[in-house]
Amino acid sequence: MNIHNQMEDLVNAMVNEIFDDERHTKKKGYCVCNQCRLDVVCYVLNRVQPRYIISGRGVSHTENAYQERVQEKADLVALIHDGIEQVSSTKRPYFDHQSYDEDGTPKGPLFNFPIIKGRIFNGNTFEPITGANVYLQLDSILVEMLDANWQNPCTVHKSAPGSFYFWPAPMPASSVAEKKAFRFEINVKARGFEDLQHFIAVKAISDVGFRDALHTNEGLSTEDLFLFPSN
Repeated sequence: MNIHNQMEDLVNAMVNEIFDDERHTKKKGYCVCNQCRLDVVCYVLNRVQPRYIISGRGVSHTENAYQERVQEKADLVALIHDGIEQVSSTKRPYFDHQSYDEDGTPKGPLFNFPIIKGRIFNGNTFEPITGANVYLQLDSILVEMLDANWQNPCTVHKSAPGSFYFWPAPMPASSVAEKKAFRFEINVKARGFEDLQHFIAVKAISDVGFRDALHTNEGLSTEDLFLFPSN
């Protein structure tokens, strides 16, 4: 049995329609890249009631019922514009809003990377650390993230104690099926603890285009990292 929130389809369609109109007319002057579209979709979906369906009959019933609720649709449009204002006023510093094609995907050929994740513990108590800043670098330079919501440096929050996640943006390759080894450096800094440096090797084969690691469940877990109090 597959359960689906039909509001995702509706909100996606309406957001894309509004953004596509702006891309052609440039009336408002806001960014129309794929990341900003996704941010607006998330903004709206977090503020509307989901509508779950499990069958074709449910699709038909929900669509017909929703068309009758004109005021709700108008409210949804207003909420989308609120989301656009919020997203436009808080541009993420780690995302290049101009580096993507109109369909929202990076240009190829590309080296795609898995989601890099790990855990950090207190070396004396073995308790997970919170508040640490984790940096992902390549050749001593901060690695650009694909999704602006996965920032670099990443701060370990109390909602997910000890855990950090990175999603490196694809890097250009000279041809498809090119092989290359990348040596990423993870640096951890936390108040009251000694700094930690850790290296991970990632072997990549270039693809013709972007491969969404988030939807393929592809991930690379580092070994557990331990911080020790500074003297």
